[in-house]
Amino acid sequence: MLEKKKKKKKKKKKKKKKKKKKKKKKKKKKKKKKKKKKKKKKKKKKKKKKKKKKIFNRQ
Repeated sequence: MLEKKKKKKKKKKKKKKKKKKKKKKKKKKKKKKKKKKKKKKKKKKKKKKKKKKKIFNRQ
């Protein structure tokens, strides 16, 4: 009995892998958003304020 069992173990059936069918996803059509044209704002140049040096011990 043992010998027979051993022989049976040796024969391994190869399992056939089932190929999974890929489901095709339906692509949703994206609505194109109309881009609003932005008005360019003129940048005002900021004048740098000169820092006044504090003079200490001024008599």
